[in-house]
Amino acid sequence: MKNVSGARPAWFLNRDDSLALLDEELVETLRDETARAVVREVGRLPEKDRGLVLRIVRQIGEERDASDEP
Repeated sequence: MKNVSGARPAWFLNRDDSLALLDEELVETLRDETARAVVREVGRLPEKDRGLVLRIVRQIGEERDASDEP
């Protein structure tokens, strides 16, 4: 994890009430308002629908990565 002067680790409670550290990538992602809005909306969905959204996002990433290949 990158050491940032004056920064404190961010923790949250998992479903089993154990503490988990927010990783640097997630913290950086949440700096973007659109990403925060997506997380809010997805968080309101039932678990089955959240899984569907995750599969769609992963598919978009795979297609983007494939189009970037030489």
